[in-house]
Parts: sequence; structure tokens; C-alpha cells
Amino acid sequence: MKAPSKISTHLLIRAQSHTDDPVNFAIISLSPEWKERTATRFHSIAEFDTDKDHNWVSYWESPIGYFHLPELHVLEEGLLSAGEDHGIVVLDPGDLESFAAPLNKLEGHQFLITKQGIGHYVAYANGTGEKYWTAEFDVRRFL
Repeated sequence: MKAPSKISTHLLIRAQSHTDDPVNFAIISLSPEWKERTATRFHSIAEFDTDKDHNWVSYWESPIGYFHLPELHVLEEGLLSAGEDHGIVVLDPGDLESFAAPLNKLEGHQFLITKQGIGHYVAYANGTGEKYWTAEFDVRRFL
């Protein structure tokens, strides 16, 4: 995996869990299908704009996966700068298979979007209910 020198369709985003499972990143596919689906979803929740009590809408969707990547590798490769939560990356063949995946099998994947266009992913470990989540990001930036 490397920082992009060309247009890419993958977002590296910080992630975490409240367990000892070593997860610190997720990869999201920013494919044309993801963009179209997300734009449709975002526009459909615009009608809630006047409802001050509306918080977010949840969709059943997952990122490509949650992973553990050494922080030093992420910074040295220029994938993210210190303090950044997400960045566009180019995946090389075999990258996904080489990343350390969570110890737990994840299920109940959700993509949550606020009416302001802020989104994040959430998943739960099968059988234990342990929660995994990504940092928030401005969905509109990637449409």
C-alpha cells in the first residue's frame, strides 16, 4: 500500500475497538457504486434537515475490512500525516491479505450518516458484541 500518485478508490481511515483486539485502521472502497449509493442516501436524509432532533441514519454496509497496521509504517509511507484520521491510498495486489485482521469475526456492519454529511462505520464482534468503529469523515468530500 502506498500514498496515491494516481486517482485511487480506497480510503484508509483510523479505526478502533473497545477490546484488546489490535485494530487501528479500516479500508473503505470509494468505488463509483459506493459514491452513487452514498449520494442517494445523503440526499434522501436531506429532508430531515429541519428536524433539530434527528441525529443520523444507519445503513447495513461494511468497509472492505478492519485491520491493524503499525503506526510507524503508516507515517513512514506517507499514508497519513500525524493527526490525520483518513487519506486516499493505492492498494497493491495482495495488500489486503497481508494486513492483520481482527481476531474476532465481525458482523452487524453499519454505515451511519448524519444530515450534515458526517459518516462513520461500526461493526460488532460475533457472539461478544464488542464494538469496532472508524473515525468520522465528511462523506460529501468523496462523492
